[in-house]
Amino acid sequence: MKTKFLIFIQILAIILSILLIAAHFYRAGNQILTYILISTPLILLFRNRISVRIIQILLFFATIEWWRVIYNVAHIRKMYNLPWIRFSIIMSSVALFTFATIFIFYSKTLKKIYFR
Repeated sequence: MKTKFLIFIQILAIILSILLIAAHFYRAGNQILTYILISTPLILLFRNRISVRIIQILLFFATIEWWRVIYNVAHIRKMYNLPWIRFSIIMSSVALFTFATIFIFYSKTLKKIYFR
């Protein structure tokens, strides 16, 4: 029971990271990429290494996108003398969370499922 709950929490963190980046692209007006990202967690139903690598690559590029957004928005906010530190801290947390979810697949519980 404890193991199933742990697996649920780990998969939930991965899905949350993907949904956060999907929401970012939805707000930016990129509908097609949003639909693709929303359907990506279905890849996790295929329990093999390839599905893990696809999700990890997606999360890596999502992390790069978050850092790009942080840099651009903070720069614009500084230019207009608007507060930017709080924004940078919050968005850095999102970027680090997304980056950390890349390594969840290396936990013992998910290794048993995806790296047989």
